[in-house]
Amino acid sequence: MYDRRASNYDDSHHPSFAQNFVQHVPLQPGDKVLDLACGTGLITFLAADKVGPTGAVVGVDISSGMLDVAQKKLSSRDGGANITFHEHDITRLDEISSLVEQKGTFSAITIASALVLLHDPAEAIASWLPYMKPGGYLVTDVPHPQNWLHMSLIELVARHMKLHFPYHRIWASEENSLRSLLSTAGLEVTSYSFVECVGYHEKAYSLDDADEWFNKAVSSIPEVSRLFEDEALHEEAQRLYRGEWAKVAAKDPLGHGRAIDVDGVYVAEEDIEEDDAPLTPTPTPSSPLTLPGSCHCGALKFQINVTAAPAIPTSASPPVVPLTALTCHCRTCRRISASTSQTYVPIHMSSFHWLSSLNKSYPATPHNGPPALRPRTFDEHAERAFCAVCGAGPDAATEVAGGGGGGEAAKVRVRIAVCHHIWLAEKAAWDVLPPDGAARWRGEVGSEVWEE
Repeated sequence: MYDRRASNYDDSHHPSFAQNFVQHVPLQPGDKVLDLACGTGLITFLAADKVGPTGAVVGVDISSGMLDVAQKKLSSRDGGANITFHEHDITRLDEISSLVEQKGTFSAITIASALVLLHDPAEAIASWLPYMKPGGYLVTDVPHPQNWLHMSLIELVARHMKLHFPYHRIWASEENSLRSLLSTAGLEVTSYSFVECVGYHEKAYSLDDADEWFNKAVSSIPEVSRLFEDEALHEEAQRLYRGEWAKVAAKDPLGHGRAIDVDGVYVAEEDIEEDDAPLTPTPTPSSPLTLPGSCHCGALKFQINVTAAPAIPTSASPPVVPLTALTCHCRTCRRISASTSQTYVPIHMSSFHWLSSLNKSYPATPHNGPPALRPRTFDEHAERAFCAVCGAGPDAATEVAGGGGGGEAAKVRVRIAVCHHIWLAEKAAWDVLPPDGAARWRGEVGSEVWEE
């Protein structure tokens, strides 16, 4: 997609937006910058000017066409910072050996106009943080929910029709979506600003303009046009598009029933404080954590071996390691938790090491756990296990022993970060889903995508 746009990409609003974006990156001479989805190098070269000849900038992009333009710019550049480019997927930086060697050395990571192209931005951000040095920062942006309105609505339509769409803006559904995503990743958002892109501020359209903008949307790029080549699909998409357009018009703050296209993005700057910097050695995905736990009465005592994914320990006391979790909204979880949902880290029974069990008269269970662990089936997809003595479920401690690089135990705290909301088909009508960037499924993980 971007290979086709490479030759004229700079003949647009992108250079001026890059100038505005870089104003939010507090670079100093000698700094080292990792510019992700660098494209033609608009941010890369502006950053290089700021860090000077004692600094360095590394650009990574998956588009060979965009990088060709960037390399031509580099070849005509006189002196300045040390600049290198890599053609690679920015969600798989660990496959670039020369970049892996530079982990923990970058003063800043920038990613402009590209976070909404990623299927799982939270996972991507977590994979980038180990490249930042103590006190480093990440600067990124997402569009206003009504920016480039015709394309945001055609994405909604495509996802409703279960069609693959080349962008992934749907999670950025309100002003603070990016802030919430970054906070979930354990980052401190120090600056959050609205920045105009083109300069038109906003444009208002009537309900009658829906069909015109639908046609512009489906003909915008070949990847989108191909989705609606079938006549029946095209007609259904147009019907749905009119409905989404009307929903936007109904939110007109002036009450005039107009669909408002807003020119701008939210730019966030996030710090990794010195106290939150990765330690050495650190628990890694190959170093399991051991969580002790029990029921309320102590009839069930156990240890669980789990893996921190991804591991981002801190130098706090004790350091923090996030685990990805599920939040289930099914009727059973609501009943058990006495809330609208229940959050848990999915752990296979084979990871449990049972330390004690009372009430030996109970027969063996299908879980291969101790006799006091009693299963109960609530419906076709909800089975839970409880202590036969106190009736409580097994709970694990949140302060645990973690394996270090040398195999030594180290105290850590666990931060639970939700990565999936599941069984939303049974979600309580009054339950409002948080803008946390987590994936949403009507049933179990990987089932039909949830649509409001």
